[in-house]
Amino acid sequence: MESNNQPNIYPDQLTNLLYYLNDIIGKLTYLAPHELDQFLDRLDGIKPKDEFYLVTNPAFHHMSNILAQNNNLTMGELSHALSVPLSTATRMVDWWVDNGYAQRLSDPDDRRVVRVTLTDKGRLLHDIVEIHIAQSIQRALSCLTAEEQNILLSLIRKVADGLK
Repeated sequence: MESNNQPNIYPDQLTNLLYYLNDIIGKLTYLAPHELDQFLDRLDGIKPKDEFYLVTNPAFHHMSNILAQNNNLTMGELSHALSVPLSTATRMVDWWVDNGYAQRLSDPDDRRVVRVTLTDKGRLLHDIVEIHIAQSIQRALSCLTAEEQNILLSLIRKVADGLK
């Protein structure tokens, strides 16, 4: 018998939860062909070499948020924040640098340390992606009342805090 007051979650419930979460994430990040064209039009002059990577990779958005909120991170700090090995973070930063969205800077106090910062082009890209995601989330939540939206967001926040 459980000593805490937590309800038992059965395997089929966990399977359903993962199914629904994957479905939601896929639909929030999916762009229909006409939406992709509109999105890429917003990127006029700042389009990446590999547009598919930009709109299909959740790690792209995560890295974008981290760099926008914590500019001038070391590669080690970025790797930790992304929860990926340093080699993976390096490949991700390579893509950003190759497309002109980020730059590597040497640390003035320690030449062995490399810092990563967004360029102006990278900040603009981040802002455009944020607008797209906000619109997708608003569309997805429009089936809920304002009260239901608040409850959902509160529960998601509680789960996220429990994972920390």
